[in-house]
Amino acid sequence: MGQEPTATVVAAAPPVKAKTSPPLLKKKPKASTRNSEKVPSSAKGRVVHAVKTGQKVFALTFDDGPQPRYTREVLDILKRNHIHATFFLIGKMVKEFPKVAREVADAGHVIGNHSWSHPSKPKDPVAEFRKTDTELVRVLGRRPDLFRPPYGLLHNGLAQTAEKSGDAVILWNSVGADWSKKATVGSIASQVLNLARPGGIALLHDGGGNRSNTVAALPRIISSLRGQGYRFVTIPQLLRISPAVTLPEQEFWKKNGLKLKPNGKFEKAQTKPPTTKPAQL
Repeated sequence: MGQEPTATVVAAAPPVKAKTSPPLLKKKPKASTRNSEKVPSSAKGRVVHAVKTGQKVFALTFDDGPQPRYTREVLDILKRNHIHATFFLIGKMVKEFPKVAREVADAGHVIGNHSWSHPSKPKDPVAEFRKTDTELVRVLGRRPDLFRPPYGLLHNGLAQTAEKSGDAVILWNSVGADWSKKATVGSIASQVLNLARPGGIALLHDGGGNRSNTVAALPRIISSLRGQGYRFVTIPQLLRISPAVTLPEQEFWKKNGLKLKPNGKFEKAQTKPPTTKPAQL
């Protein structure tokens, strides 16, 4: 019998270390761009039309949103111009368009309460105010400390509720009258610019109707005021610059071209022609 072949023993290869991937780096959480500015204590619980200052500062404010089309168009213009503004939101619109409300806040703009349903004669002003605050907390995580009464009315219980809650009640001293059916791009821009003063507050709208003229007028307003040396600020920033100004009510409405009647309704203010000839300049 022949010799059995000797089996060749092949040594096992040393185990290959599995390559380990470096641990995934967790992305740093994106810093919040939401505006956390608060109203100074000197303005809490009072009505504000402007501030008294020689500085060329001006606050743009927008009412009646959020509204998907016009609010986003306004946001885009403000972003391109590196401006933060103040938006007074209607509670039921926040409930209907929470994503748009978050976009306003996430862009770094200041949010204010503008009532739940924009009534002139609220049946329950406390509910109108508190329901909106609750919705803003639910959607945005924060209760605002600014309130703008619908139509600028101060005696229907809404402004009083805001004052008791410690909010600053914000009106305006420069108005574009963009709610008027006769408003044009040119008239909106010229009215805001003609009334603009250092420490002023402009009233414009991003909701409540067709605001395409407002959107078109906004770049003109920004460009003209910047050309005059103005810089744009939020309402809390404005209130930190100088003491707030509260106008007598009839004077406020006269500046808006209106007269407030005892029944709470408005009529166009009558302007008397000058009784003397203007001096020769």
